[in-house]
Amino acid sequence: MRISVLLCWFCRIVLAGAFIASGVLKLYPIEFFENDLLLHHLGLESTIVFESRWLIGSEFIIAGGILFMLWDRLFLAVSFLMLLVYSVYLVIILLVEGNSGNCGCFGNAIVLTPLEGIFKNILLGLLTFVLWKNQSSWIFPYRKAAIIILLLLGTALPFILNPVFFPQKVNTDTGEKVMIPLERLYANHESPEFDLQSGKKIVAFLLLKCSHCRLTAARLEAIKRSNPELPIYFVICGEQEELQSFLDEAHVEQTPYSLIHSLHLMIKVAGPDFPAVYLLNNGVADAEFGFYDIESSVLLDWYNKR
Repeated sequence: MRISVLLCWFCRIVLAGAFIASGVLKLYPIEFFENDLLLHHLGLESTIVFESRWLIGSEFIIAGGILFMLWDRLFLAVSFLMLLVYSVYLVIILLVEGNSGNCGCFGNAIVLTPLEGIFKNILLGLLTFVLWKNQSSWIFPYRKAAIIILLLLGTALPFILNPVFFPQKVNTDTGEKVMIPLERLYANHESPEFDLQSGKKIVAFLLLKCSHCRLTAARLEAIKRSNPELPIYFVICGEQEELQSFLDEAHVEQTPYSLIHSLHLMIKVAGPDFPAVYLLNNGVADAEFGFYDIESSVLLDWYNKR
């Protein structure tokens, strides 16, 4: 199946462009991609910041190899293999979770269902097949050196474009206790159905319109799935019609949540900055977390400490 040089270049540019777009869009915000890997048990919490960037880097490497025809047989084979692995993964997601939510193929910028993601991969697989049947016989000058440079650059680029932020260890034994006025929450007619005032609770106060709140909810949901004994709760503020999209994007399934409508009340209870994640011990905050500081090991140590 021979095709014109012009059509062949069109297929090459589209295929390489799809890999580049997939990688770049996953980078911003990369936390969405990290959470997706954690939620589906495809990475470890301690290494997910590296794994996510390595996967994105592999897409950059494949794109570069195909676009510059460094070694067509090798890079087209790897392209097909990656598309096959991603498609099998999406088929499993489709069978287990149904055809809803975002498959994550293009991060959070372009939302595709698992079925749409499979069709996208089939299309890219056809482009790979066309290029395989029309492989270039041209040899890139200093090909071995070029491939080494591509491997190094592709691996490093995600870390350069979106540097890793390591979590700061949150000390839960500082002795500084902050009383959270939960009585305001329970004096309200929209008070949560669960009790946050007694015992140890990990409580995230979230806003439906806050993108970082969605990322925080997804990260805590992933931790809850791996550690079901942790008493994690969400108090969410916003309108009812916005709730389902929040729950779908954050994949909230196992974490109990309650919705309130009053932003004024939410600020009075949790403070002005969101997301706000507190470790509550009988209504008193032992510590407060930001998104980048959430670690299951710290939560478990605090919860198991008597």
